[in-house]
Amino acid sequence: MDYENIESVLKDYPLEEYADVKHFLHSKLGQVFYYKPTKSFETEDLMTTPDDLTQSEFFELLFNAIDQNAFKEIKEAYNAYTEKNQRDYLNQAERKYEKLINEKVSKHFNQMYFQNKNEDFYYEFDFKLDSQEISLSLFKRSKEKKEEILVLGHQSEGFRWYFDLFFNLLCSSHLKPNSIVIIDEGFSKLSAPTCIECHNFLKKLGQDKGITFVISTHNLYFANLDYLDELRFLKINKDLRSVSVNQFTSRDLNDSTPSKIIKKLICANHKTLNENDRLLFVEGISDYNYLSAFKLLYEQEKKTSLNIVFLPINGLGNDDLEESKKPQMKQILETLVQEEPNTTLLVDGDTRGKACEELNKELKNKLNILKLNDCDDSFKNFKNIEDCFSQKDKIKLDLKNKSSRSHTAYTSTLKNDLLLNPSLVEAERKFLQAF
Repeated sequence: MDYENIESVLKDYPLEEYADVKHFLHSKLGQVFYYKPTKSFETEDLMTTPDDLTQSEFFELLFNAIDQNAFKEIKEAYNAYTEKNQRDYLNQAERKYEKLINEKVSKHFNQMYFQNKNEDFYYEFDFKLDSQEISLSLFKRSKEKKEEILVLGHQSEGFRWYFDLFFNLLCSSHLKPNSIVIIDEGFSKLSAPTCIECHNFLKKLGQDKGITFVISTHNLYFANLDYLDELRFLKINKDLRSVSVNQFTSRDLNDSTPSKIIKKLICANHKTLNENDRLLFVEGISDYNYLSAFKLLYEQEKKTSLNIVFLPINGLGNDDLEESKKPQMKQILETLVQEEPNTTLLVDGDTRGKACEELNKELKNKLNILKLNDCDDSFKNFKNIEDCFSQKDKIKLDLKNKSSRSHTAYTSTLKNDLLLNPSLVEAERKFLQAF
């Protein structure tokens, strides 16, 4: 029998009556949980005694990642060592678990930390079972066989943040594919470069493991200008009880919050936007998603930066632009001029685009109005971004139904999927070079 949703399954198989179904659901379905490190690990946490091993929070997480029987087998090894005075029992258990740690912990620790970059060094853990102490040591080893002993308490805040995240969360038995992890202000103490690296790390981890991270923060460095569609603003309403959630746009005539934040974001995100980057405003979030997707794909394939940052302004009005709506459009253009000198606005080659050009003349051409069909001769018949897609792409992405609630979600997902599968769409990409 086919089921369309989980409610249908539970109707036929109530959890209280079917223990095996309950076990299956709990083992396969993702969970929503709040991540807050119970402890920031110190050097001494990586050491314990045989008697205190089962009480160690760190070793519980470590053994959860490699072998649930570790506690029992290590205890048996110590019992045999005590009874027969044979060190070989400890050596045997030590070799077994050091191998497992290297295969299941060190390997993933490096893969996730370095994001598959070809670094000249790597981190490795050494596991020791001594007569009175159980310890895990951390080494930084180079490909030239050089090594450095690392004292956890002396490492950078970014590395320690990752270390805590890896063992508190990634080694946890709770984390499964399709899980939703909520993190509240987990980055306030991190430096700007570290925040950017943390964002990239969590995004890559989420894509690889099928995990969604929902993060609340006041730290503007954690935002990425290429993924503004992922941002939501929370603002307390007048009653001080509820909050409003706004999708990110750089212009909102009824609320100055996005405009204020974008200015701070541009100033703060100096690594993403530098003096050589060109700021290009686009009409809506869908256009922003398309262009950012092709930009990121171009940079990934060419191994070079385009030095372009796209920003959405939440539309210029309906296509059948009425005369009464032109003052509102003019106000939008004036706002853009005030926000950013020498602003370039990419518009469609439709009624709104022509109206923008006329209004810009009234503003003494303070804006640089750019139409897609002006970028390159091969695009002279293109009126909007959607024309860059083939007919097959338009059907697949439901581009003709831009007003649907799912459309924006499609375009946002496209940006992530396209980097993993460049052949996903047949759209033209060379127009980015014209910008």
